[in-house]
Parts: sequence; C-alpha cells; structure tokens
Amino acid sequence: MGKATKALQNPYYIARISAAECNDDLSSREGAADITGIERTRLARIELDAITPYPDEVRMLADAYNAPELLHHYCSHDCQIGRCMGTLLPSCQASNIEQLAVQAAIALRNAENIRESLLDISADGIISEEEQPTLNKLLQQLGQISQIAHQLQAIAKKLQ
Repeated sequence: MGKATKALQNPYYIARISAAECNDDLSSREGAADITGIERTRLARIELDAITPYPDEVRMLADAYNAPELLHHYCSHDCQIGRCMGTLLPSCQASNIEQLAVQAAIALRNAENIRESLLDISADGIISEEEQPTLNKLLQQLGQISQIAHQLQAIAKKLQ
C-alpha cells in the first residue's frame, strides 16, 4: 500500500504507520477505524490536518498505536491551553533510550552548579537585574532536563 503523501508530516499518521509494523490492521485507515472506533473519514481528516482531534480521540489513538508521544503532541500543539503554555510543554518525540540516557547524563552533569546558583539567586528573596541573565540561563538548562525527562517517560511507557 502506498503512503499518503499529504499526511507524511502528521504525527497521528506517523504513529499509525509505525504501529502498523507490529499490527498489520493499522496499515490502513479502515483497520485503524475498526480498532479505535474513530470513523475512517474522520481519521483521514485528522491525519491530513483538516481537523483537530478531540482529547478522547487522541487518547484512543495513543493507546491503539502505543504512542504516548501523541498525548504530549496534542497538549503542546493542538490544545489551546497547552499552546499558551508552549514554553512549559516543550516538544516531545520518542527517541531511543540509549541516546536519551546520554543526553540526560550530559544535562545533569551541571545539576550541582544549577542548584548552587539557584540558591544564591533566591537567598535574599529578590531577583536583581544583574541576576536575571543567570536565572534565564538556569531556566533554559532546567527546561532541557525537563524535555529529556518527558521523552524518557514516553519511551518508558511505550516499552512497557
């Protein structure tokens, strides 16, 4: 069966095609519709970015495809509240666990320095103008650690 070229970048399509490697029924939208309970034409419109799925549909797709990263994608891209909090919900894509373990080790290498700097900045209860650039850098480092943690959680759930 050929690939739906208009949907190649869509995470819901990508997750279904990836899941089809383990369950041939998911190689077609008809099969996915039977498994998820989402009508085939609605599934096509979701995969073609014509409509935004409902949260319960995302949950069904994530479960059926064993793709917890779809939940995070929905919250950070499709949900209006999640999009407003975009800096708090960085993008999450399932990667391989070995690669993420190395990234985590590198990111955590400076954990003690981050802790000490945060204590120094917060000791007086005021963030001065001179401390602001340091705080911004620390928040960026913590954001990277958070993103790695989200990706590890997605992979761990997928491997269960």
